[in-house]
Amino acid sequence: MTPQIIAHRGASYLAPENTLTAFKKAMEIGADGVEMDVQQTIDAGLVIHHDYMIDLHTDISGKIYDMTMGDLKELDFGSWKGPEYAGEQIPTLEEVLEVAQGFQMIHIELKPYFDRDEEIADRVIDAVLDAGLEEKAVLTSFEYGALRRVKELSLIHI
Repeated sequence: MTPQIIAHRGASYLAPENTLTAFKKAMEIGADGVEMDVQQTIDAGLVIHHDYMIDLHTDISGKIYDMTMGDLKELDFGSWKGPEYAGEQIPTLEEVLEVAQGFQMIHIELKPYFDRDEEIADRVIDAVLDAGLEEKAVLTSFEYGALRRVKELSLIHI
């Protein structure tokens, strides 16, 4: 077995975690794959961010599931790491999947917010299929319902 080097939240020690810059740097340093967390905004956007709260990575307090995609795209998600990352935006799932084309593996953790995101598995699988990355994707979640739906959808797409 050859070990794979998976960059957790991108090259998060070099750039702000879960940003396009972090994922691009992971590729530059030779990572085989990346891990990321996907959440749904109040207007059904799919964004990449680990915590439900944005307090640690922006200068405001808020929750991803209570904000719109537009609200989130206006915020600076990079300055907390250093001034050179000022203006770094929260990425969408589609933006990261485009960058992820060159990786051997992508690990996507589904982070539904309780019962408000029942279709998150459907939407993530659709995005992975649209990007042509189904052979490289590993989907995980702490939410059993999301995992059950991933399994159901995977059987349909085989």
